[in-house]
Amino acid sequence: MIALTIVKLIKYQKGALSKIEIFGLLIIAVIISFVGRDMFSDWKNHIIYSSDDISVIARVNRTMFGNRCDICICRNGAVMKKVDEPLALQSDYDPIEKHYYEVLEDEQELTIRVKCSEDSSRYEEVTIEI
Repeated sequence: MIALTIVKLIKYQKGALSKIEIFGLLIIAVIISFVGRDMFSDWKNHIIYSSDDISVIARVNRTMFGNRCDICICRNGAVMKKVDEPLALQSDYDPIEKHYYEVLEDEQELTIRVKCSEDSSRYEEVTIEI
């Protein structure tokens, strides 16, 4: 994007674009490049369950737009897939760090219960088939 803007700048330097339009294009290109890099987010990975076969990781993502918790399955050290929809969290709240979660294990499924708000007594449930 930045290279395209510079090419446009060189091509239209003789007066087709005014200086303010060129400056505006450069500002837009810089903003787009920063937003694409997720510079406003902070990830924390927590292993909440581990066995010989799989591991379950809770990723807590804090951004300036909102916080969420993704539950992911890992096999052989690689993240295989996200499970269900992300859970919405309060700002500056990490339920995994504060141990506001439960892992219930059955023979064929794993149920993860996460408390998404400190003030609430409800737990959101995510079920994983093993």
